[in-house]
Amino acid sequence: MFAVSHGGQPTAKPPKNNGAKSLVKGEVAKPAVGEAITELTSAVKKRLLASCFEVVIPRPEKDSLTYEKELPWEQVPFHIRNDKYFSIGTAFAVSATELITAFHVLDLTQELLSYPRYYIRDAEQRVYEVDQILLAHEHRDIVRFTVKGRTFEQWLELEPTFEMNRPVFTAGNAYGEGIVVRRGELIGTLPEALDGAWSWLKSSADVNAGNSGGPLLNPQGRVIGVVTQRKDNLSYSLPTAEIAKLKPSTAAYFNKVAYSFNLFPEKSKLLTSAFEYPLPMGYRELRSKAFQKRQGTYEHDMEALFAEQKELFPKGASSLDVIYDTPTSSFPEVVYKDTNSGRWAITDVKTNSFDLGNNGRLVTASTCGVVLMQIKRPDTVSYVDLVEKPRVAIDLVFKGLNVPREMGGEKIRITSLGEPMRTLEHKDRYGRPWRLDIWHMEFSDQVLLMYSTPTPTGLLGVLMQTGSAKIETWTYDLRKILDFLYVPYTARLKDWGPYLALRSERHPDAFKELRFTFEAGKSLQLRSPWISMDLDGRTHALAPNDTLGLYLGFTKAGSAAPWDLRRLAYSEDEGDNYFVWINNPKPEEGMADGFQKSWREIAQKRHPHTRTAFAKDGRTDIAMTLGAFLPKNAAPESAPSLYTLYMGRTGTLSDSTMKKLLDTTAAGIKPAVAP
Repeated sequence: MFAVSHGGQPTAKPPKNNGAKSLVKGEVAKPAVGEAITELTSAVKKRLLASCFEVVIPRPEKDSLTYEKELPWEQVPFHIRNDKYFSIGTAFAVSATELITAFHVLDLTQELLSYPRYYIRDAEQRVYEVDQILLAHEHRDIVRFTVKGRTFEQWLELEPTFEMNRPVFTAGNAYGEGIVVRRGELIGTLPEALDGAWSWLKSSADVNAGNSGGPLLNPQGRVIGVVTQRKDNLSYSLPTAEIAKLKPSTAAYFNKVAYSFNLFPEKSKLLTSAFEYPLPMGYRELRSKAFQKRQGTYEHDMEALFAEQKELFPKGASSLDVIYDTPTSSFPEVVYKDTNSGRWAITDVKTNSFDLGNNGRLVTASTCGVVLMQIKRPDTVSYVDLVEKPRVAIDLVFKGLNVPREMGGEKIRITSLGEPMRTLEHKDRYGRPWRLDIWHMEFSDQVLLMYSTPTPTGLLGVLMQTGSAKIETWTYDLRKILDFLYVPYTARLKDWGPYLALRSERHPDAFKELRFTFEAGKSLQLRSPWISMDLDGRTHALAPNDTLGLYLGFTKAGSAAPWDLRRLAYSEDEGDNYFVWINNPKPEEGMADGFQKSWREIAQKRHPHTRTAFAKDGRTDIAMTLGAFLPKNAAPESAPSLYTLYMGRTGTLSDSTMKKLLDTTAAGIKPAVAP
């Protein structure tokens, strides 16, 4: 991992000794005149191994997950399953009390749920917790620290000079199996990526991930660099000379990043995050302060990115296609900005469906960097339990999805995540209620975030799996995404009653005025902020399994786009009998011809809105423009919206029969408030 910062650049040729005091206890082996050292002496190697340590983190003891069978621990190598720690890097002593490692090994910017504490481990397997941070520099990827309850009898000397094309050695943690010394050559340098403020040392000495933070040594056993990264079988190290240039007793944080958001292509300019804390300070306190600081910076810079958008939905001409579109999907969709056209659009996702048994289904789709999901409640699951108990919902998700944990060459299916570690409530800009549940998978330090909202069918939501350090970042991003989410409300007639019986906090603000009365085979009454509807069992089947869908999209109101009922659909469970009521806002000038043509057909009562029956796909269809929704004495062309009713019946029916059915249905659908 490369860090980024400013500073001087080391010389390629070693200058004369600057009189730096040796930190190695004892004599360093010296070659005879004219002799080149190509291997470390046994004395130097012994001292080196005594001065280097593994950086380790305790394995999580808790496992909240449930699996389809017992985990096959016996198939895991003995030394791994019996080690209470994960080995993640290397540190080396540079005085009787101080050690050095790479900044990213201790990761003083992130708080990990599974790994809150860091330790060093010696060759005798004794561990000592990291204590005080004495010097830290994120940019140069270096940290100097102490540990609790340990001093060092031997340590390594820091050598500020080096020679190119000479033998070098790395000492580091070899996959958790102890410290290993490897040989190579110092073959070049690489300028620091941002502005070439210094150069990394490039060597052919073999390293693995556990070498991060370990020493790069010359043949005399002096440290000329700190290993930070491996790339293309080469290792890269921070020159020792750079450490002396750092501001003492300071934790310096620095990075540059361009922020982006999944739903539009624009990015922020490259932004700098730089701040300092005085040291010494306990490592957990320092990490917590930096984590909170960086998260605050992230949210501030993201808000600035949103503010910079000239036409952020629903503002501007680029949003009109979505605002005037009539939603038809019974699955959630996302409003996003197309990278080619620069216009806002609605996703048309490809879904995957999983049987949950007892008429239940899980439907999922991946889009815009998140997973959309919809749970259709199984008949054997209590609706209230599904909505109010997060474990019931997540168990259904994992019943549908095969999510395994790999161990010993096997993939063991996860059946439950248990209870969430955290639950929060949120309401989006359209007044829709969401609950955020967060589950922690301790073994991998991953978290699953699920924002969910009740629908008459069950639950609808957004899922995201990420590392535990990214909880706050993704909580912020997902909240933003909810404001761009299309949510359908469609279900069987028998499901609407239990949904509306939920406590009011579980309903969108607009639904708090929603009233639904249903008597199978006899009547259905709907009262809403948008329309009033009365259906009679003599005209429609009104069976419990018939479907009623409220499709809420947007309408234009100045620069805003209020959440509005754009489509209401009723369909019988048997046959192809249905009707659809549609709110058609008048398109603005300059919009695509398709919008304009459709509006003219409705306003001029052209086909199919002629109130005349016609055959289509084995049905008889008929449609009309609803005059009851027009402002008094207003011409259709001047109305802000026109409302249509489209009806279909299985088989061939006469024109008079279809007119009667259409007129009877239309008479039962009226504006909620007379215009």
